[in-house]
Amino acid sequence: MHFIPKPVILTFILQNSGKMKDKNNNKKQTLEHGGIDERVKAVREALKYTLKTMQEKTGISTSYISDFERGKKFPSSKYIKKLVNTFGVSSDYLFTGKGDMFLKDQTYWKEMYDFGKFNDDVHEMLFYMKKVPNTMFAVLEFFTDYKVKKEEFLEKYLEKHHNIKPKHDE
Repeated sequence: MHFIPKPVILTFILQNSGKMKDKNNNKKQTLEHGGIDERVKAVREALKYTLKTMQEKTGISTSYISDFERGKKFPSSKYIKKLVNTFGVSSDYLFTGKGDMFLKDQTYWKEMYDFGKFNDDVHEMLFYMKKVPNTMFAVLEFFTDYKVKKEEFLEKYLEKHHNIKPKHDE
């Protein structure tokens, strides 16, 4: 099982969202291996649920779920949290398309969406990112720049505090 640090989840959501629109409102594919929209739909189909059943189980309207699956909207944090916590879906699978769709041990994944005293701030940021595209791009730009500048620090921190060794492309 692969651990994804909390700040990286946001990056995965932004970078691996599947389909996005450019400034002329034209769809463009952003992933080589398919987007999160396709994986969200694959999860529902693996569960053998209709959109209506998913609505009943998650509390998210069928139209929103359909929009997620067709790449018209980013899946909300509430929906992703439901997929992980209720159905045991792997965050790795949702965000990257790697690994098993469903987890065998779900306990620590529940912690992934708990930002402690920053929960309200994170949810507000996600709200603005969802509603105001420029916000999403600004956050992504900031984080990407930070990650590049602080890569060594981040790797050492993860190794020291979480016993996670960085994976480098070979």
